[in-house]
Amino acid sequence: RQHELLTAPMDAVAVTEWVPEPLAQPLELAKVLAPDARVPSALPSAMSEEVAQAVETVAGVAEAAVDAAPLLRAQMSGKAAAVAAETLELASCEASEEAVAAALDLRRTDFCRLAAAALPREAAERALERYGCGTCGPRGFYGTLDVHLELEDKLAAFLGTEQAIVYSFGIATISSVVPAFVRKGDLLFVDDGVHFTTAVGVRLARGEVRSFAHNDVGALEAALAAQRSEEEMRNTPPAKRPRRFVLVEGLFANSGDVAPLVELLRLRDVYGFYLIVDDTLGFAALGATGRGSAEACGVPPSTIDVLVGSLEHSLGSVGGFCAGSKDIVSHQRLSGSGYCFSASLPAYATVAAMEALAVLQAEPDRLARLSTAAVALHEALAAALAETAHVELLGLAASPIAHVRFAPSARNRLSHRRQEVLLRSAAASVRLTTGAAVQPLVHSGLAHVQQPHAPSIRLTAHSDTELAALPAVAAALAQAVARELHAEQPTLAACAEWRGMARPLSSRDLSTDLERSPSSGMLTDEPGALGRLAEMDKKKSAEPLTKDDVRLKAAVQSAVVTLPLIHMLELARSSIRTYIQRRQMETCLPMLHRFRSSRSPAVQALCELGTFLGSEAFYFVVIPMLSWSASSRASVPMFVTFFALSLYVGNWLKNLFALNRPDGAVDASIDFGWPSLYAVNAVGVPFFAMRYWYGGIGTGTPYSASFPFTTALSYTLAFLWVVLVCGARLYSGATTPADVQGGMLVGGVLVRAWLPFSDVINEWILSRDSRLLGLPQWAALLLISAALLLIHPFSPQEPRSWNALSYSSKAVVFGATFILGSNYCAHHGCTNDHVALDTAPPSLAVFSKLLLRNTIGFAALGASYAAAAAAAKHFSKLSKPYTTHIPCAPIMAKRAFCYATIGATISAGAPLLFGVLGI
Repeated sequence: RQHELLTAPMDAVAVTEWVPEPLAQPLELAKVLAPDARVPSALPSAMSEEVAQAVETVAGVAEAAVDAAPLLRAQMSGKAAAVAAETLELASCEASEEAVAAALDLRRTDFCRLAAAALPREAAERALERYGCGTCGPRGFYGTLDVHLELEDKLAAFLGTEQAIVYSFGIATISSVVPAFVRKGDLLFVDDGVHFTTAVGVRLARGEVRSFAHNDVGALEAALAAQRSEEEMRNTPPAKRPRRFVLVEGLFANSGDVAPLVELLRLRDVYGFYLIVDDTLGFAALGATGRGSAEACGVPPSTIDVLVGSLEHSLGSVGGFCAGSKDIVSHQRLSGSGYCFSASLPAYATVAAMEALAVLQAEPDRLARLSTAAVALHEALAAALAETAHVELLGLAASPIAHVRFAPSARNRLSHRRQEVLLRSAAASVRLTTGAAVQPLVHSGLAHVQQPHAPSIRLTAHSDTELAALPAVAAALAQAVARELHAEQPTLAACAEWRGMARPLSSRDLSTDLERSPSSGMLTDEPGALGRLAEMDKKKSAEPLTKDDVRLKAAVQSAVVTLPLIHMLELARSSIRTYIQRRQMETCLPMLHRFRSSRSPAVQALCELGTFLGSEAFYFVVIPMLSWSASSRASVPMFVTFFALSLYVGNWLKNLFALNRPDGAVDASIDFGWPSLYAVNAVGVPFFAMRYWYGGIGTGTPYSASFPFTTALSYTLAFLWVVLVCGARLYSGATTPADVQGGMLVGGVLVRAWLPFSDVINEWILSRDSRLLGLPQWAALLLISAALLLIHPFSPQEPRSWNALSYSSKAVVFGATFILGSNYCAHHGCTNDHVALDTAPPSLAVFSKLLLRNTIGFAALGASYAAAAAAAKHFSKLSKPYTTHIPCAPIMAKRAFCYATIGATISAGAPLLFGVLGI
């Protein structure tokens, strides 16, 4: 309607000047990709021609994109080609998509279809003619109209509250309400399943935020009980105790379930807090009369302290509101930022919302049809997905929102980016086969604000949904997802051995893990309402907590015993973790995105080289070559020990901080991010070698004093090494700037810590009668190895933690066996001094002998590793029946045995073979 009014006075000249901006880029793109596509040769000069020409241009771009995708695959190689072609195919699909029939549009949240109702539209037109487009002023500064006050009165009367306040934008309502109440010194307990808009409000609040597992009333009660016990032990006067707020969503956007309001109100009466319910999606969608999640749970909306709703979903207008007592509303008129500083809601949107509310009350059959459609959607999805592996369904049968996403068995191996691609493809397939539209949801871009959520496909029911088509749509979705997963079977199979290592965390666990199972605090589906808090759905494994469980949790949290030193260390760990997650990520990521946008072949080649130079494969090529070629003056065993220690410390810190890798990283689901082991070794290994061989700048060894150019060149190459390896990790997206920064810091600290003891350690490694605390070398190494693994932090329920522990065990056994083998060789005449590279260029005979030694050595190393792997595999099969309670044991034992064999072969096996062969 506004478009019709505003385009009437525009002349042809103004239109001609305005058109090129939005059409210039697709026009040029289409001409480049497909010169023969249906692209207009000239831009339109009149508004009447613009629409037709624009549509034709977009169609040309779509055809060009489809034609360009195979060409890109033919001319480009690797992942870049696949990503570029895939992006063009998706763009072409979206560009050429036709309008979706309203009955099959399962993406929108206009649950009662009031946005398409005639009466609200007609009322909006009349208000537009009477009031104009807007007030251009906030409510407190000439922005309040009579219709605003009328809408507030009607909302309060509809919900049974004392008053209501209207905001200009629904998306900004909750982010204005929460900071208005939660001030410095307050405690805000937040359900960690809240949506992004709610999380923004949490972040803007100045109080202390404490999250609890999604819909887990027991965890919330345990936290409240712990807080009360702490205050009582400190004898804190009631006037100085922090105010408590609990924030939940009425109908959760990210999971489709409903908050257990009955139990939350019970807790409010026991512990005394203000309950804030963001019922943005539940208002006018749940309950027999549309009064939201409160009515669905059988409680009056007026019993909720702060009730937030939206006019932008079921009412089909714009804006949001907050309802509550007179004091609650009056406080926001001076403290609600969205109310005080935003232009007031336009009159036509206000009137449209009022009329939509009247239609909702006059036509209750809309809500009845919505309830029927919601149940039908849930039943169709449950039936279709029952036999589909690696897929799970979220949501309640009476909820109009359902989510389909990959189960933990697939999420733990597939990156976020890969999950998004598969779900988008499945959604497109459903669109093509059934004509129904479903919505893929991507959460990775919001991880810096809200708790990370896995990508999913959201389906929403509405009052005009075609019920007969839902089984076919659900079946098509199940087939599409299964087809996409079938192509990922090799990837999923590679992760199968790790998946059985730990059970998924349930929402009852007092943990900060982000991949929790659905909460035990579900609501049953009773006719006409969502029901009260009751037993868990029979398909869920967890059961509701008893009162004894709640008391036990509270006792555990309130009676934690610690030491001042340990408490300070934990505070330091938490502070560092927060700094890494927020400050570094937000500061460095924009710059990093610009770096990754470079498509220079030279940059890509350098990054591939840097990735190889920092990889495990590179080090396990260099270590054997140095062991079989360098003289004893190079102290190779001591360097290898330092390398093994670096790997152990890096993995130890990974498990301690448990920080995720970036979304989309290849190994994000099997390894933690901070610190980057690439960066640890890139700084530690070369700079330890520089300091040990050459000394510091200006205070070096006699060698560096005699050869200053060689020293300067070596240090320069070491710096370039660090830049190349760390830059490659950042460019590939495998690590964040904070991961690399932490790895460089850890590597530098290890160099400074190892240098003073390096000669003593080297002497102990090679001494004939090496002892430690009276123990022989082999016994001391066994004791040290066991101690290092026993003090290694890990989370029993987190596969990534077990993976890091497995890498640490590899490093420990490799270093221990290498030390033992080096000691044996040092006293049995199998050193390299007679053929080792010296400062002078080697003769052809020495070079030929070294080449032969390395060729035979790598052949022996490969054979010994293959034999060890076969033996370990056979042993794993034999021990499997006895290790069912520790499923990770065979994997760790296999890796430890293989790397122990590698260490022994490099340090002793191959040198002994060289002695037998006389080389």
